[in-house]
Amino acid sequence: MGGRRFKWMTKYGRKMSKLDRIMVSCSILSLWMNVAVSTLPRGASDHCPLLNSNVDSVANSGPKPFKFFNAWMGHSEFTKLVENNWVAPINIYMVDLVVKNKLKRLKVAIKPWDAEHFDNMDKQIKDLQIKVNDWELMAEVSTPTEGEVTVHRSNVDLFITLQKKKSSILKQKSRIKWEIEGDE
Repeated sequence: MGGRRFKWMTKYGRKMSKLDRIMVSCSILSLWMNVAVSTLPRGASDHCPLLNSNVDSVANSGPKPFKFFNAWMGHSEFTKLVENNWVAPINIYMVDLVVKNKLKRLKVAIKPWDAEHFDNMDKQIKDLQIKVNDWELMAEVSTPTEGEVTVHRSNVDLFITLQKKKSSILKQKSRIKWEIEGDE
C-alpha cells in the first residue's frame, strides 16, 4: 500500500494514527487480478480514503450531456444570466419555436458560465487540498506555530464548505444517473 505515512488524523492535525490493513474479498481478487491500492488525500474526512483500482482497466465515459444543476440557482449571477437570455428577442413568430430557440440559446450561454464558475470551484478545492495535505505532512514531522495552525484552520473550513457544494452537485448527478439506468 503506497501513499501517506498516517491514514487517520484529527480535523486540525493534532493527533495521527497509522491504519495499514484493508479487507478484500476473494471474489474481488478473482475479478481483478492486478489490484493496486493507493492512499488519496483525506479531504474533509478524518480518514484518508484508499483507492482500489484494476491496473488493467481503462474507463471511457464518452461525451457529457447537458444537465441543469440546482447548485446554479444558489449563484448570484445565474438569475441575471437566465433573464438576459430569455428577454432577448427571437425573430420567429411561432410560439413553440420561440420557446425552443430561447432554451437552445440559454443552453449555449450556460455552458461557458458553468465552466467559468464551477470548474473554478474544482480548482479551488484542489488547491486547498494541496495546502491542507502539505500542512499535514509538515505537521507529521514538526510542531506548527500558532499562526500556521490559524491559516490551516481557515483553509480546512473553506475546503469543507467547497466540498459540501461539490457533494450537492455530485448527489444530483448520481440521482440523474440512477433515474436513467436504474438499479441494474
